[in-house]
Amino acid sequence: MILYLDTSALVKLYVDEPGRERVEAAVRNAERIATVRVTYAEARAAFARQRRERAITARDLRTLVRALDEDWASLAVVEVTEASVRAAGDLAERHALFVAAYQAKSDVKLVDQQWRRDLQTRLPAIGAAARKRCRAATSPVRR
Repeated sequence: MILYLDTSALVKLYVDEPGRERVEAAVRNAERIATVRVTYAEARAAFARQRRERAITARDLRTLVRALDEDWASLAVVEVTEASVRAAGDLAERHALFVAAYQAKSDVKLVDQQWRRDLQTRLPAIGAAARKRCRAATSPVRR
C-alpha cells in the first residue's frame, strides 16, 4: 500500500502529538510513503511554532530539522503541478474525498487504482530511516 502523509501526519513521526501511534502503525504497514514537496516547508513551520510556544528547546528544534532532512530523501515526494492539482480535484470529485491543495487534514490512503498504478511505477520504496523513526524511543522529540 502507498500511504500518503500530509504535514500533520508527518510531523507526528517526529513530535509526540495525539494520533502518533496511528500514524506510526500506518507507516510500519506501508510499502511506500508519499507526500508533496510543500510538506517540508510546512513541517519546518510546525517545528518552529513549537519552539516559539516553548514546547521544545532550540536544541530540540535543531534535532527535529536534522531528522527531517535525513528522512526526506527516503520519502516519495510528489511535485505539485497544475496537472497534479487538477488530478487531485478529479479524485476528490469521483471519490468524495476532501483535498485542499493536495494536503488533507488527516493521513489519506490513495484510493484511485489508476493513480496508484501510476505512482507505483514512479515512486521509490520507503527508506529505512523513516521506518526506524517509528521504532524510536517515545520521547516528546523523536531522535
